[in-house]
Amino acid sequence: MRRFFVEIVWAKLEWPVALILVHVGVSLLALIGLALIKVLLRFIGIEEDIVPGSKTTVGHWILYLEIITSTVIMIAGALEALAVLVLDITLECVKRVRDIGRVWRS
Repeated sequence: MRRFFVEIVWAKLEWPVALILVHVGVSLLALIGLALIKVLLRFIGIEEDIVPGSKTTVGHWILYLEIITSTVIMIAGALEALAVLVLDITLECVKRVRDIGRVWRS
């Protein structure tokens, strides 16, 4: 059973899992960058200033950007991993059908 998992299942999931992990890392880097910007805004003293044309503060805008950024990055990673997995499975099926066709014709 372990051999089956390592050879078949992990071979199909290795690339999608790597993509998701990369997107988690990118999301964390984006959050760290936005947190550093928020610290800089607090240090400068403009975190609580109101953004012109809205009723929200600069600090809240940074929080909204953190949430949107991490959400978009994670969704993109999940969709990319799913696309890679579906394409890999489709390619494997096409190869098997082609091999069956070759055997059947000969």
